Amino acid sequence: MSSNLGKLLELIIGKQINSALENILPENSFGFRRGKGTEQALVHLLDNARKLRAQGKKVAMLALDVSSAFDLLSHSIILQSFEAIGGGQRLMAWISSYLSGCSQYVEVGSAHSDAWTSKRGSGQGKRLSPPLFNVSFMTQCFWSAISIVTNFADDSTDLVWGDTDSECNEKIKLVVSDKLKWYSDVGLPLNAKKSELLGVGFTPDPISIEGNVIEPKQAIKFLGVTITSDLKMDTHVNNICNKLRFSAGRIRSEGMLFSIGDRRLLFNAWCRGTMTSNALAYLPSCNASHLQQLNTALNCGLRSVAGLPRYGKAPLTAIRENLKLPTADNIKEYVLLKNAWKHRSSFSSPVQQGPVTRGRSNLNVPHPVQKGPAKDMVMTHTTLAWNRLPLHIKIESKEKKALEELKKFCFPNKASNKPL
Repeated sequence: MSSNLGKLLELIIGKQINSALENILPENSFGFRRGKGTEQALVHLLDNARKLRAQGKKVAMLALDVSSAFDLLSHSIILQSFEAIGGGQRLMAWISSYLSGCSQYVEVGSAHSDAWTSKRGSGQGKRLSPPLFNVSFMTQCFWSAISIVTNFADDSTDLVWGDTDSECNEKIKLVVSDKLKWYSDVGLPLNAKKSELLGVGFTPDPISIEGNVIEPKQAIKFLGVTITSDLKMDTHVNNICNKLRFSAGRIRSEGMLFSIGDRRLLFNAWCRGTMTSNALAYLPSCNASHLQQLNTALNCGLRSVAGLPRYGKAPLTAIRENLKLPTADNIKEYVLLKNAWKHRSSFSSPVQQGPVTRGRSNLNVPHPVQKGPAKDMVMTHTTLAWNRLPLHIKIESKEKKALEELKKFCFPNKASNKPL
């Protein structure tokens, strides 16, 4: 009974803490928050990098890695962080009690080590671990005044920029110094061997941290997306295509005895799910060649669902319509239109004087600048998508209804009479 009561209290207090933190946590903190995830974090990072490049700046991405952050975070740091944001005595006493006396052990198979207690760790795996971690890592989001931080749990990347190579290199050193002080103050070990440095528009100088030299790379992986020094998506699209072909092979082998309807479910889970993961971060900047690559890879999955040979001519368009499966272009358009609807408040403008043109009657907005790196910014594509969005969806206020209408608009909704 007492155990169930403790779980209920943990649930209630966890919801209250999460709700309160939404108004406190900085906008560039994306981990464990409602409506935010890796996709939004990547958009924040890439759009800021492209905006700086459009201004002619030299840009560097510095990704410092910390080891076992959830397990080594000091209890005193957690409590001091809550006190700093106005936590009351009752809440502080409850969190202190919640953290104290927790035992841990290592289990391998049926054997496990002796249990031990520690004054470190945010209780990884427990319901309150994410908000406790977020509060304790909050100061990292604005620790350095000369960088733009994108933070997702214990993964973070600093954007550093300058007008010249030397200016950018000097700022990188200052940011490294600032971040090392932060890690030292919270008592977390920096893993310099896994830290990465990427230059955009120039090649930064190597940096030395605790005797380890971090050489600049041409590509880094952050939150599942490969970011290259030219901010193009060629490498990431190739990786997605390889995953799509692997998923198609799984459908063919593991779904051999399934019905076509069941294989269709596997396609949506394995192929479509792979492509839509972090879709807003990479699909908007995909050109026609990228989309053709993705379509070709998706066709491998389509052939597996329909039970067709891997190669040879086949009426794939008719089959796709029959199975109501999307193309890469369908998915890209849906992702952009959905994002445009979610940001509809950004496109609301005051009533303008003058004749009511077709564009004004459709609530269209002026096109943004589409030159240089700015043309690949997600917000640029989102603005263009807003102007393509049908009026009845623009004015729809209910999310569920708007998404239903978007799916009808973007995806095939009628089966073809042609046989497979």
